[in-house]
Amino acid sequence: MRPSMAVREGDRVQKGQILFEDKKNPGVCFTAPAAGVISAIHRGERRVLQSIVIDVDGDEAVSFPPLCAGRSGWIGAGNRAAAAADFRPMDGISHPSV
Repeated sequence: MRPSMAVREGDRVQKGQILFEDKKNPGVCFTAPAAGVISAIHRGERRVLQSIVIDVDGDEAVSFPPLCAGRSGWIGAGNRAAAAADFRPMDGISHPSV
């Protein structure tokens, strides 16, 4: 996975706000698990993303429309839960078009 960052250190984020998107799979977004301020973005060798540190403060959240029934509604465009799902046997991230 190659992230395209949507936030920087010092930015205030809400729960559910997009932190970064996968460059190889546009539409696969990773969201903030809590509201607060981005205090650090750690990268390893070759600028590989290691972690994003959020100083939790408050409980603001992004509101989402109700989910449609079925897998396509759950993984559809605009829903950011697809990145959190682990698909077996390889623990891969789901692609929005599948």
